[in-house]
Amino acid sequence: MSRKECTTPAPVVVGDWIADAPGMIHPEIAKVRAVYWDDIAGEWVADLQMYSRTGGRRRFEPAVPMKAWQRIEKPDFPVSTDMSGFRDWGPYLNYLPAAQASDAEVRP
Repeated sequence: MSRKECTTPAPVVVGDWIADAPGMIHPEIAKVRAVYWDDIAGEWVADLQMYSRTGGRRRFEPAVPMKAWQRIEKPDFPVSTDMSGFRDWGPYLNYLPAAQASDAEVRP
């Protein structure tokens, strides 16, 4: 099996707040603890500290693929919810634009 070279900049850095892609009713919220290139899968992965919408620490998730996550501003915990039966908090997260290639370095 051949190694897949890293040719793209890391989408996140340690300390970034991230959430599931916009449009989710109950998006997961996490803080990046480590980010690294998985040369077997050929993609960026990160170790994440998961948080509840109220700001409580939840589980630790290692080696999570970053393709389904997006950077957000640090949430103002507790994150508000709407009055629907679903208690949607997705619209209350402030998603940030994706980092430009010139903003990050390629790290093997």
